[in-house]
Amino acid sequence: TRGWINYIEGNWHKARQQLLKGVKGNEAPLMNYLAAARASDSLNEADKVREYLGAAEAADSNAIVAVEVTEAQIRLAAQDYGQAVSVLARARRNAGKHPQVLTLLHEAYSGLGDWLNLLELLPELRKHRILTTGALDKLEHDCQARLLIEPPAGNDKAELDYVQGRWQALSANLKKDPQLLQTYLQRLIDLEAFDEAEKLTVRSLKHEW
Repeated sequence: TRGWINYIEGNWHKARQQLLKGVKGNEAPLMNYLAAARASDSLNEADKVREYLGAAEAADSNAIVAVEVTEAQIRLAAQDYGQAVSVLARARRNAGKHPQVLTLLHEAYSGLGDWLNLLELLPELRKHRILTTGALDKLEHDCQARLLIEPPAGNDKAELDYVQGRWQALSANLKKDPQLLQTYLQRLIDLEAFDEAEKLTVRSLKHEW
């Protein structure tokens, strides 16, 4: 208990010392090790973080996801988004559609600017109500806009073919969105697809001035 009090108050050295002392004779030492790992992260002692995360996993084989979530949170706090994604990919395999894993994946993909994976995550975010409906709709809009502007890594299509393909894949409602439409038209103009841009502009103005 004293260890947890010091942990909450931010007395990292004393908290870790007391939490580890409390492991002795403790039938459920998992939380002590996880908190000791977090305290070690606050002390910028990466080796100790790994040591105590390993001890936590060894203490309870059924708590692998909890250990991986803790590691991912530490990675995200350090803005190490790529490593966080790697950790969360393991956690997702172990736990299926674990809501906290999805929340952290959303944060990691956003930090990386990985719009394609973020978009593919959306159905699960909606299913588990990770964000509000308004926030999810905005996220979908923003991802689609960024993907029109920035082809994802590994895309092997010609840029114009890629942009046209992304537009055609949009739902009818998204195609009516003025901001997305303007983004697409600007991309067509940038890529010198002037005839297509003109036709779509005229057709769109007939529907909504």
